[in-house]
Amino acid sequence: MSSIRPFSCSECSQTFTRNENLERHRRSRHGDDSRRPFECLYCQTRFSRRDVCKRHTRRCSGRIGRPPTSADRVDGDQGIDNAASPPTPPIPSFSPLALTDVIIVDPTLSAENGTSPVDVLKGPSPSEHASSTPSWEDPGTQSAQIAAYFEYFHPSFPLLHRPTIGDDTPRLLRNIITAIGSLYTAQSLSEEDAITCVQWSQGLWDAGRKELSRLVGTDWRELRRTWIMQAWILHIIYGAYMGGAARYGKAKVMLRSLVDVRIASVAALPMIGSNTNKPVQAAQDLGLLKQTVATSVSRVWIKAGAEASQSGDAQALHNSWMMYVNEESMKLSMYTLLFLDFHILAPCNVRPLISPIELDWELPLPRSLWESDTALLWLDSLKGEFQFASLLELDESLGFPCPASRSLTLATQSIMSEVASPSLLAALAASPIATLFVLTNIDSFVRDLTRCYYQFPPGLADPSAFHIFTQSQNKQISAALRHILGVTSKRDINCDETDRPIWTTIERMALSVKIALYKPDDLLIGGIVDSSIVAGLATATHLTLGLYAGARRGQQCMSRPISGDDAILVILDEAIEALTSIRTTDRQAALHEAPWSMVASYRILLAIWRSLRWAAGEVRTRQLSQTHIHRRFEASVVIFNSIMEVLWPQQEQEIGNNKGGLLCLPDEGETYFTKSVLWFWKERNVWAVGSCMATVLDEAISVGY
Repeated sequence: MSSIRPFSCSECSQTFTRNENLERHRRSRHGDDSRRPFECLYCQTRFSRRDVCKRHTRRCSGRIGRPPTSADRVDGDQGIDNAASPPTPPIPSFSPLALTDVIIVDPTLSAENGTSPVDVLKGPSPSEHASSTPSWEDPGTQSAQIAAYFEYFHPSFPLLHRPTIGDDTPRLLRNIITAIGSLYTAQSLSEEDAITCVQWSQGLWDAGRKELSRLVGTDWRELRRTWIMQAWILHIIYGAYMGGAARYGKAKVMLRSLVDVRIASVAALPMIGSNTNKPVQAAQDLGLLKQTVATSVSRVWIKAGAEASQSGDAQALHNSWMMYVNEESMKLSMYTLLFLDFHILAPCNVRPLISPIELDWELPLPRSLWESDTALLWLDSLKGEFQFASLLELDESLGFPCPASRSLTLATQSIMSEVASPSLLAALAASPIATLFVLTNIDSFVRDLTRCYYQFPPGLADPSAFHIFTQSQNKQISAALRHILGVTSKRDINCDETDRPIWTTIERMALSVKIALYKPDDLLIGGIVDSSIVAGLATATHLTLGLYAGARRGQQCMSRPISGDDAILVILDEAIEALTSIRTTDRQAALHEAPWSMVASYRILLAIWRSLRWAAGEVRTRQLSQTHIHRRFEASVVIFNSIMEVLWPQQEQEIGNNKGGLLCLPDEGETYFTKSVLWFWKERNVWAVGSCMATVLDEAISVGY
């Protein structure tokens, strides 16, 4: 066969009789956008053959209501013979207003008004733009939106290096910062203006998402550029928490693409042929999950900064500072990729795409280094954090005094021991975002173990409240949570208020992990997979209100339930403390909560709500079957009264009266708690997940839950 088909593809096993057939195959099957030079003028789809592109362009022009003109030729009609040098199509405008109109415009309304999508693509004339530009599109207002990002979102998740974000920041990164910041500035606008501002923000996001895809599609190595990676990640965050299944699906596709690019090249390494260098180069370029591959020599900025400081060379000092910023930025991006992989998928009961073991970067360095405004302040912080009088004494290989800080896996293993390394705890205290990443890894670990546990046949009832794991496993996980909460409590003594939001997030997430030890996610044990974060939270709400998913778990083998929801007594003090904190959070503090912090807080509220419903049901049953007064220290009464003391403190004097030791009647208590949960989401309406969940709760109340 090889003699009949002498032309073989170097990237697969196919062979061909003619060389032009081989070239066409390479373009269509193995080519990137550089090998697909023909682009549709209307939808920017690219093709390797000009005849296919021409047919597509005609169909596409018919869909938008305008036939192609002589200026729209994409083939060789004008005498172009070189397929690698096609006529350059007109570059579409990416002004926020024009692209927002493309996203928001209703085709039916356009037809009624006598306009077409082509007119929308052209955008308004300069005079129309001057008269119709909303105030939030002014350059000064956009600066305020960027400032709002760093005031409200950045303290809870410092992904970006704040001191270096300015006018010279690349447009795509600046636009997504503006889009997120506008969600916060919209809170001070009238209702009508706020809706329009959010729509403009969504259009800006969608435009950036498409442009990023085209940029990376042209050359996927662009993802090695730190600002593109940061912009990509921020677009994922925005899409995942700003709406329903459609926008969430686009964010998940971006996440999936990023994971595939990060991992696929390394996975394909054994398949590399000897007759091509491109896959080898790809494997070298895309090994960003490993610090030793992404950075040839790590922490070279330590001695570079010390030498610049001694010589008094300000420019050299600034350069060493930027070396640190670039390395730390990529490190935070890789950790954020793993972080989002869990927090975006877990509420929908979708398994993560990346294993934490694949990430081989040292933990993020102290916050004081990251937040230093100048190179000199950064140098002073560097000396102070590592306690060296001269940085020349500090070798690059000793950048972290604690060996456990050299990777996420080592840090997780160390912190799950009874006696954690003091240097590791110090590193976690100095870097709250490192603590957040370690805690997320523990949360993912607990969820994976729970998923495995529910694959086994049901066992006998375990008298322990923590019945999912073995005693040894519970001991190790509890030790990790104790160490992390210990770090948090020590920080609370002299805590800088600027990092309060991220430490609050850590506290809420730690408690939600504790709750998962005795009451796993209903979607997980019920085998339910949802299409968005809002849908997952809505399903969890309905399951909490009575549609229990545990029936899938072979109950025919159980003569009675393993335990009631009195298991919360084990962590009742912590749950009530968290409920008090959530209940007393003011509007300003709620604005600083990151969306994943809201989800963690809601997991706590659902667990308390479930226990309240159980306690209220027990009380009602006893009221119907008994005539004597309830004992105040029965589990159901203790749980019910503890919750009501937080939500209804004015009723405390009612204890011991004719209500049988209860602060209020069970039905009243459940109704009041439901309204409190509704208030929780209404106070957190910056991200669309808040307003959507408020709608879910409104519907639950209307049907009598």
